[in-house]
Amino acid sequence: MQNFVFVLDTTKKPLNPVHPGRARLLLKQGKAVVLKRYPFTIILKNEVTEKPKNITLKIDPGSKFTGIALVQENQVIWGAELQHRGQQIKETLTSRRQLRRGRRGRKTRYRQPRFLNRKCPEGWLPPSRQHRVDTTLTWVKRLLRYCPINSLAVELVKCDLQKQKHVGFPTRIIMMSDRLNPTWQWQSWEGLPYLTCSLLQAWPHGFFTQPFYPRTPEDLSKILHSEAKTYRIKQVHGNRILSPGEIIEETTDKSFPSADGLIANLEKQAIWVASADCTPVLIGDELTGNIAAIHAGWRGTAQRIVPAAIARLQAWGSVMENLRIAMGPAISGEVYQVSEEVAAEVGRSLFEKEKIDSLEGILKPLAKISNPPLLPDPKPGKVRLDVRRINQLQLEQLGIKGEQVSIAPYCTYQSPSHFFSYRRTHEKKVQWSGIVKIKNN
Repeated sequence: MQNFVFVLDTTKKPLNPVHPGRARLLLKQGKAVVLKRYPFTIILKNEVTEKPKNITLKIDPGSKFTGIALVQENQVIWGAELQHRGQQIKETLTSRRQLRRGRRGRKTRYRQPRFLNRKCPEGWLPPSRQHRVDTTLTWVKRLLRYCPINSLAVELVKCDLQKQKHVGFPTRIIMMSDRLNPTWQWQSWEGLPYLTCSLLQAWPHGFFTQPFYPRTPEDLSKILHSEAKTYRIKQVHGNRILSPGEIIEETTDKSFPSADGLIANLEKQAIWVASADCTPVLIGDELTGNIAAIHAGWRGTAQRIVPAAIARLQAWGSVMENLRIAMGPAISGEVYQVSEEVAAEVGRSLFEKEKIDSLEGILKPLAKISNPPLLPDPKPGKVRLDVRRINQLQLEQLGIKGEQVSIAPYCTYQSPSHFFSYRRTHEKKVQWSGIVKIKNN
């Protein structure tokens, strides 16, 4: 594989990487000059207007080597392998320790041994591991400067949790991955982690994790806003959207009203949805301050629940360009196996105008879409379905731009330490996602 060449414009903003042959031509024609030798980067002399394509940074961490690859339209355009010095660092520290102990034994008074006054700072990692983290982060930040990366994929590494005495270790691993994704941040409450999205920074909100179970939305609302009033629903995998007033009217002593989405327009209203593998969606309007919380499973997505919630917000005065949308952790398309009939039912939501009814007429166009929501499955009659990608395509059809939407880079099925997954355990346990309206415009 031949690595592509990184390209910067006249303001040093990254553009789409180009093939080495194209780079040589630009240099020969005098349209560009070499900026860096490694990674090989050129900078253009003239201003250009080019829309960057979707590029994913993929990382395969290891104890001795870490693989890094940039993928564009299912093609690896750049790759590298980092060789870590973990063993060398360990041996150097061991040598230093032995020398110090030898000095004490010879009574040359180096220093007195310290056994009872040592305490590792919070978030401490052994130097050999810290070196792997720092080296990987350095290269990630370097690539972000030279390439328009818009998504990140890190291979999950299994480890022996029984040998890890430090209870904060799983949270520490999450915090490190946070540095790799600037749009999504991990927050902490009493040592428990939850996710937030920078698109919704104007509102108190959170995509809460497994450690918060079995706390209720009433408990979680106090974390986001001490005076917020909580509203929740009985989720039934449909596309019904309710406001707090409608929830109050329909709530009884025995149950909450049936729906899968909530909207709010009054100050200090906190709205919540539960999920395990389904997609939690939080929406905020930057102008009106109105909010929405949606539970978008495959059935709700097939019924276009997210566009339905946006239609309710529009009735309250929202405009498309003012909306900010965050899709939280859910099962990813890489592992979500469904029947072709289910995939067609969900995919049909993208072809309402064409009125395509045949199974093949729906599945084939979906597979040809850039960053397709359908992936092949080795089992006959089955496919892998990316429900969040379907919701993203529905939003694109409404005219919502890509920068208004963000998808959490976490899969509930593949992250057992942090998220419940019904597909993985078949347990009816959920994590909650909520948002609070704090201003009236």
